Amino acid sequence: MSNKGNRAIHPSIGKRLRHYREQKGYSLKRMEELTRISPAYIMRIEKGERRAPSLPILERLCEALDVSLFDLTQLPTTTNEQTTLFDLLILHDYTIGDNIPATPEIKEAIFALVQAVIESDLSGGDDQYKGAFRIIELAKRLINLVKRLLH
Repeated sequence: MSNKGNRAIHPSIGKRLRHYREQKGYSLKRMEELTRISPAYIMRIEKGERRAPSLPILERLCEALDVSLFDLTQLPTTTNEQTTLFDLLILHDYTIGDNIPATPEIKEAIFALVQAVIESDLSGGDDQYKGAFRIIELAKRLINLVKRLLH
């Protein structure tokens, strides 16, 4: 008798897995090379279709992405505890502008834009131009995603 129902993971874990994978620039094929886990299985975890991966599988994914098991499996808070920017912008449902639903693509674009603003050094020097250019490019990407939804 299988006990997998008791191992079900929270759907946010799949979203985090995809976020960390894309942040590293890894394709599903690259993840397979690093973890020996099939791309289809990884994709099912990311989409929330595979709800009970084993601990060794989660550990291999974390090792490949250089993230801790805690960071991957940290559940969104539902109390007055502080939450991460990732939880706020990626895991929650919300609308933008004139009641435009924030799709997963839009959420990722908003998160990337906010991260770029936080990480940029706009106080002077040559790096300020690189940071400003990156922020502008990410803002353009977000605008294009919203425009696609409106048309």
